Amino acid sequence: MEFISYAHQDLSLKSIKKLAKQYDGVNVWDLMGIDEDEFPFLIWESEESYSVIYWTKHSGMMTSLDGCPVLNYAFALWLKGNAHPVFSNIEDAEKYAEEHNWPNS
Repeated sequence: MEFISYAHQDLSLKSIKKLAKQYDGVNVWDLMGIDEDEFPFLIWESEESYSVIYWTKHSGMMTSLDGCPVLNYAFALWLKGNAHPVFSNIEDAEKYAEEHNWPNS
């Protein structure tokens, strides 16, 4: 399947949600090429305010730099719907990481 990229485009949330339907039924984890060296989680304040963050064994927390707002939104929804950790802010994520020695190296 071929996906359309909307990298570096300033789109409304309504447009992003509509365009993200191209990822319905897709395992976005596999599409993104995630492996055991990076573990994605989500900071989700609202549909308008969220961030996909990666825990890497070597660098700790790193924000996703993918420039496609549609793919980022689809991945955020996939993470949210597939039992990945979701935090309301970065401080909660850092606290959880410290308490659980996360990620284990």
